[in-house]
Amino acid sequence: MRKRLVFLCPLLILLFSGCTQVEEEKRQAGVDVAIRSVNYNADRGVLFSLYDTSAAANGAIQAQPLNPLSLEGYYPVGGDNLLALSGGGINCCARLPEQWRPGLKYTVLWKAESGQINDPKVYRYMAELPRYERPEDLTVAFYPEHRAEFVIGSAMPGEAGWRGKEPSDPLTACMAKHEKKFCYMYLPHYENLADRQAESWRVQCREKLALKKAEINTEEKKQEFILFLQNQIQQAKIEKNSKWLREMEFEIKRENRPNRIGKSYCELWLMDCREDYDRIDSYDPVSNKKMCDINWRSPEFGE
Repeated sequence: MRKRLVFLCPLLILLFSGCTQVEEEKRQAGVDVAIRSVNYNADRGVLFSLYDTSAAANGAIQAQPLNPLSLEGYYPVGGDNLLALSGGGINCCARLPEQWRPGLKYTVLWKAESGQINDPKVYRYMAELPRYERPEDLTVAFYPEHRAEFVIGSAMPGEAGWRGKEPSDPLTACMAKHEKKFCYMYLPHYENLADRQAESWRVQCREKLALKKAEINTEEKKQEFILFLQNQIQQAKIEKNSKWLREMEFEIKRENRPNRIGKSYCELWLMDCREDYDRIDSYDPVSNKKMCDINWRSPEFGE
């Protein structure tokens, strides 16, 4: 009996190693598909890493202490840094078998933060990929309340053929449930460049004035800035960039205007904005002169 076991053991070892090899070949065989992502959160961005956890963890792969989105036993197959209500880029690649089968599990780890939200928690979602007829792109969708979803298909949110739980694109979905002020929290509020710049100046100046940190323009700072602009002009001439050249020449002309020394930069912006001197060539002036008031806030978007 003991002799028979001696002969059986090598057979068992070969059998199990053969099974392991077959499983590994099955896992590696397949079609490479793109990894995409979309963020339905209006008030925060998302940083994520995606893992194929269909196979057993590899003990040789250690989690990285300085990377909270690393996963013990696995290398990431994709990841991205998403802005609020936006889609990410296209990453390569996830490998899917030509035919769906049970056990195709993926795991995503993510953090969701913004300038106003400090959330150190790492969120996790693990699920079996939805059934598919043929391999297509894998999209990771992030929803409010720290929910996520895996979607297989080539269509984008809002397009025909999109299979996500939320059929609309992120902005449309947000506007159906919230006020415009909330949905546009981190989106551009204006098409006009001058309007965008005015909003940025108002926000910055209110903060600086509240902290009494308004920086004052001096003759020394003026000359330093003009020297910088002159160097930029020389570079623009070398590169034959006429638009850049006009912008730098305009900046020097603006700096040499009278009565600018001793004023804060917020006061200078206010003066230029009201006089339409804050634009050149194709730049449009602000669409409403009220926007040149530091304390003005948009009734539509807030600030």
